[in-house]
Amino acid sequence: MSQDGTDRQFTELLAAYRQACPDVELSPTFMPGLWQKIERRRSLPVLMGRFVRLFAGASAVLCLLMMALLFVSPVSQPLSYLDVLHQENQTEMLAYADLEEEMSGESSWR
Repeated sequence: MSQDGTDRQFTELLAAYRQACPDVELSPTFMPGLWQKIERRRSLPVLMGRFVRLFAGASAVLCLLMMALLFVSPVSQPLSYLDVLHQENQTEMLAYADLEEEMSGESSWR
């Protein structure tokens, strides 16, 4: 391709660009108005980004607090099912023990 053909194509491209994008009339309020439009479009993503960072930080602090509570709190031995049944049985047997003493004639209230 020759230099003249490339220059002609470039000139046609620039002419098409000028038709597609007309010149903007510049005024003293052009740049402030442009920044207002940009800020309006950016406001939701900026707010969402702040919220996400705040939420992530709060959840990290909460996880650390919960982990600290697990390590700091005294750990008791978990009771087995049989231990729980034995404890419940003892309290029930105390009530029956009083009845047995009364029936046998012996009383602990002397």
